[in-house]
Amino acid sequence: MWSLARSSSSSPFASVRSSEIQRLRQAILDVYANEGYASAIVDPVVTEPGPNQKRVAFKIDEGAKVRIGKILFEGNTVFSVPRLHNAMKKLKERNIFLHPFGKKLIWNRESWAEDGENIKKLYMNHGYKDIIVGEPRVDLQARNPEGRTQKEKKFRMIVTIPLQEGRQFRMGNLTLEGLTVFKPESLSKLYETKTGKVYNYGKIEQGNEAVRTLYHSRGYIYAYTAPELIERKDEAQVVDVKVHVTEGDRYRLGRLEFSGNTKTQDRVLRRELRLFEGDWMDMSTLKRSVFKVNQLGYFKLKEDPLEFKFDEAGKLVNLTVKGEEVGRTDIQFGAGYSELDGLFGQFMFNTRNFLGRGETLGLSASFGKRASNYALSFSEPYFMDRRMVIGASIFNQEQNLDETVSVQQYYRESKGLSLVWGVGVGDFGQFSVSY
Repeated sequence: MWSLARSSSSSPFASVRSSEIQRLRQAILDVYANEGYASAIVDPVVTEPGPNQKRVAFKIDEGAKVRIGKILFEGNTVFSVPRLHNAMKKLKERNIFLHPFGKKLIWNRESWAEDGENIKKLYMNHGYKDIIVGEPRVDLQARNPEGRTQKEKKFRMIVTIPLQEGRQFRMGNLTLEGLTVFKPESLSKLYETKTGKVYNYGKIEQGNEAVRTLYHSRGYIYAYTAPELIERKDEAQVVDVKVHVTEGDRYRLGRLEFSGNTKTQDRVLRRELRLFEGDWMDMSTLKRSVFKVNQLGYFKLKEDPLEFKFDEAGKLVNLTVKGEEVGRTDIQFGAGYSELDGLFGQFMFNTRNFLGRGETLGLSASFGKRASNYALSFSEPYFMDRRMVIGASIFNQEQNLDETVSVQQYYRESKGLSLVWGVGVGDFGQFSVSY
């Protein structure tokens, strides 16, 4: 039971109103429903503990989690019920073999909003541009109606989704308007559509995305597309698509800064970017570059890592990349005892960002009664500030398996040196040779 008290209007608080009580009741019900307790009952109980005072208590029967037992459709003739179920990714009906448990069996508004769009896209990708996915009807069905409490009644949920499918349309002509940077015929090739084929919303969106990406890679960071569907009056169920392109202004990269790198030098992070100050603001290259910075492993980007500040007069974008230093050094100690080696010890040191310059330095040693191993390694990923990696390691290993017999037969010692040289290939590749 949850309660609150409000005094009369002589106090700083307003008097308790019936509408306010119902609002609070519904808010509590929504919290329970969002967690899957759709059968919860919330009853307000109003009492008067004293003159000019009212106390509101909410008596709650939480019940148990209610899972989706059935998802039904009304008005579907184009697609079967299993096909529509398959289009829904966030909500599923309970099935002892496919979906016996899980969050997808719990109804909530956020999941339905996404699955409503998934159903709509299924129809629109097959030419049904006027599909209407109605508001679902949610009913609770008690498997044990005689139960004393909501939990004992064992509810399951029946969801019914109404559909108005409309007519299927075929593709007419595709035109682009508002172009000054590119020619219409070159951008039309980005759309995988053909006149006479079934209208496909997904193909049009893929083409729009390709057009926006092309503009964004040339510095037109505000470019966007707005498709318009025009039904032909002289030809039934044929739709022309007119894409309105707004290009906007072209911007260059202004000042580039990093925030949060207290140990890592700026140049170590800056060299991972394929975009330089003064270049056209290529958003595709910027995304790849930011991914490369995050891949370093010792500078972790924030959840929202990019901060843009616009200089409208100079058509510049000043960019700050935000992150934080993460553990770059590993140190391990170990010791033990074995029948063969007796007491032995181990030590390992490895840093991925030596002195904040992006270099890797490693040292390891293990020693015991019959064996000892030592190794030292170093690598520089940007030799002379070029995408050229050089590295070297040296090692020394000794083994003495039996001290009671001749050294020539059971004693082994090896020393060595390895060298690595490599160059970067593309944004993420590398060619290297070692000796």
